[in-house]
Amino acid sequence: MSTSIISNYLGAFFINNLLRGEPYGYQSNPNFYLALYTNSTGAGDSNSGTEVSAAGYSRQTFSRVTGFDYANFQLSNNETISFSQATVNWGTIYGWGIHDAQLSGNLLFWGLFTAPVAIGVGQQLKIPAGSLIFKFNNAYHTTPSGGWTTFSSKAFLDWITGADEFSYTVDGAYLALGKDIVIDNTTDKRFSSWTEVSSLGTGYSRIFLPETTWGAQWLTEGSLYAYNLNEIVFTNNATASWGTITDIVLYDSITNTNPIYWGHLSTPATVNMNDGFRIGTRTYDAPGIEIWFR
Repeated sequence: MSTSIISNYLGAFFINNLLRGEPYGYQSNPNFYLALYTNSTGAGDSNSGTEVSAAGYSRQTFSRVTGFDYANFQLSNNETISFSQATVNWGTIYGWGIHDAQLSGNLLFWGLFTAPVAIGVGQQLKIPAGSLIFKFNNAYHTTPSGGWTTFSSKAFLDWITGADEFSYTVDGAYLALGKDIVIDNTTDKRFSSWTEVSSLGTGYSRIFLPETTWGAQWLTEGSLYAYNLNEIVFTNNATASWGTITDIVLYDSITNTNPIYWGHLSTPATVNMNDGFRIGTRTYDAPGIEIWFR
């Protein structure tokens, strides 16, 4: 069994579409393509691994629409994936990668097999159903903490498999303020509930953060995060106390209940009557809002 890691390419597509209005690129392709890698580090986040190149080898095609089982925010292959019988030595297979094309293309997911396997002449590699696990990386961070939600996690996996083309069309997000975030377990850190500031007689409402709000950056260790390029200001001052703000949540609408990403403020802020509220621009010494993919 092998659990996958989302590639830099796919991570960038997700966060750029979700917040920055950039379209996805492989929606029309009904298939995925499974590749094998002979180096001990596998494909690597940027597809820098060594793919098998022996005679008779080719990536194996399977359906991205019907080729998966879904449960507990993860996908797994629902049938055996068989490679052709080797007519020459393929070497030791350490890892695998899922691509969006039969040749070249973009790496989407990759992983290492639990145990490497040597494929010699006359041998055939078969990957049993349920052996490849595709799990949405919640990208939980602790300084300050935050993470994705059930809604965004399922939307991502539905989009990956083509079960439901990703319907998020806001090209930005709505920022909400509140407190007392509850997460549903200690492993996935997925948002469950919270107490948003009341909009009744307080002058409070969520504010829209358009696609131009966000920049994105890769770190050397392979983490991707989006961050606010400019100061974020709630233009309506409080007409009654908003209380102590400890948490923020991004939504896909000004009114509905589909949360996308949650986070704790590094320093709680109390908003009294006639006060305003703002979040500074993300700089080296002022984090602003950082939304991590992994």
